[in-house]
Amino acid sequence: MSSVQLKLIPKTKEEAEASRLQFYSSGGLCARRHVAVRRVDSGACVMCNRLRANSIKKAGRAKRVVEVTHVESGQTYPSMRSAASAFGVSLSSVWWSINHHLRPSLQKDVKGHVFTKKVYRQQC
Repeated sequence: MSSVQLKLIPKTKEEAEASRLQFYSSGGLCARRHVAVRRVDSGACVMCNRLRANSIKKAGRAKRVVEVTHVESGQTYPSMRSAASAFGVSLSSVWWSINHHLRPSLQKDVKGHVFTKKVYRQQC
């Protein structure tokens, strides 16, 4: 925010409520030493809220890892595409084998192959 915009923001919470604004600038420091505007509804520092939201996004951002296993040979592949090319079948054939099997009897694809898939999240 520019200095002109900061001058237009009310100095107290009461002034902001009376003007029906969402933010006010107390001019003081928050607990984390930010000189930032605060929210009228919670009194929270906007900069602290932004930093908290970014850290939550980063914590939840994990790499999705897929592991495809050919049941008969036990070989593991990093993707359905690599498993399909290794056995000379189409990608849709591998997908069908993975998504249409009924436990405990596994469904075979057109060429008789059976694949399973394990998906997990790995922290970056």
